[in-house]
Amino acid sequence: MTTRAPVQAVRRESVSSLNHKTLLALLPGLLVTVYFQGPPLLLILLLAAAAGLVFESLGLLLRQQKPGKQLRNGSFLLSALTLALLLPAGSPWWLPLVAVGLALLLFKHAFGGLGQHPFNPAMAACLMLMLAWPADWQGSDGVGQNPWLWSNLAFLVGGLYLISSRVINCSVPLSLLTSLALLAWFSDPGAGSWHSIQAQLLIGPVMLTAFFIATDPPSSPQTLLARLLYGLLIACLIFFGRQFSDYSQPLAMAVVLGNFVAPALDLLGRPRVYGHAAPKALPGMEDIAGE
Repeated sequence: MTTRAPVQAVRRESVSSLNHKTLLALLPGLLVTVYFQGPPLLLILLLAAAAGLVFESLGLLLRQQKPGKQLRNGSFLLSALTLALLLPAGSPWWLPLVAVGLALLLFKHAFGGLGQHPFNPAMAACLMLMLAWPADWQGSDGVGQNPWLWSNLAFLVGGLYLISSRVINCSVPLSLLTSLALLAWFSDPGAGSWHSIQAQLLIGPVMLTAFFIATDPPSSPQTLLARLLYGLLIACLIFFGRQFSDYSQPLAMAVVLGNFVAPALDLLGRPRVYGHAAPKALPGMEDIAGE
């Protein structure tokens, strides 16, 4: 007979291992997107990766940390590549440098570095650029000539790998994609419903957002109910943002607003502490007057 108390085994994995698996899952969608969008996107990706290395090292030095060990976890490369994929097609060469600098210095290291940022750095930087240069982010993509069609399918494959390897939880992408599809179906029921669903799920970097960005642990909720509500909220913001705003891809605005309310959603989904009763309701004015 063992003298150990019964405990549940917890699967632990290093941050470096999780980031490297995420980079591996990102690779198919990255290659497909470069294939369809050509050398200009490849140049943007290389510039973003180089800028990520420089700004990550600068941020670590400003926080008095040694860059060597921190750079090996790959978090800066993941942020830089996803940010480069989110930039509009035909972006000038300097835009990824500005975007990566904002993402890493302002929205990551200014809040304390890896794991401390309340907003996803890539999406927060994209939102700032959208507000600074709105004309570059406006317009609409046609379903017939959609460069993101095969890229989204490739990112979906990578996302399924992340779920199967337990790098991410399936609740956020499942809630986001299901809610977005249902909103598209309810807005256009009947023969055109499939066209509407395809337009919502396969135009723009939706799968990249659902699997690789909205699931960022520091900026997303941790409880099950909160994750489901979080995915629903982002889906609603994407859908109605496409309907009623000039931005063709309001994904950055949707994710940042979702990050903003994530702590409140966690309070809603927080389970009751075992052995404690539910808190009593505060007395109303009638109870006070009766006393």
